[in-house]
Amino acid sequence: MHRGRVLAEGPPDKLRERADTGSMIVAELAAPADALRDYFEAIPEIESFDIAPADGQFNRCMIVPRAGLDLRPVIFHLAKERGWTLRELTRSRFSLEDVYVRVTETQAEEEG
Repeated sequence: MHRGRVLAEGPPDKLRERADTGSMIVAELAAPADALRDYFEAIPEIESFDIAPADGQFNRCMIVPRAGLDLRPVIFHLAKERGWTLRELTRSRFSLEDVYVRVTETQAEEEG
């Protein structure tokens, strides 16, 4: 519901599918932020990403792939190829709150 209108309804899994792909990849790598940024910008399968410093020489990367792709193997091979330490590599599904925000943002863009 948004502004008194039903924008989406159904089981949580179907709502996640409708809102997009429903997943994000979290990776912590001991790698230079600039090198990570350059690499992620060159991958067309990445919709968006954010890189934030973690402790020590690690950077925490939040990566949203396009069309439900699982880019964990790609990121694993990148770390292995470059000799970067990979401390975390997980795939997390968007929460229902995330789905709500994405659906209402899409509706606002269409109205505006």
